[in-house]
Amino acid sequence: MLSFPLWLSLECNKQKSEIPSCIQQKIDQIKAVPKWNPPAEVNEYIYNGNHVYLFSADCCDQFNQLFDSACT
Repeated sequence: MLSFPLWLSLECNKQKSEIPSCIQQKIDQIKAVPKWNPPAEVNEYIYNGNHVYLFSADCCDQFNQLFDSACT
């Protein structure tokens, strides 16, 4: 029973990765315009050992955009 709170506290202490400047610029561009419907969402994943960022589309029937740390 005590192991669960310990595990939970260890998970909370994981270091967060730095957001690359080009990704932050894209986030700032989204913040500068009126709120999307549905709201904008950016998710970070690790794919083949590299961080990638998935940006949701601003409306229906559009593709989400995926960028690596160099925004390519």
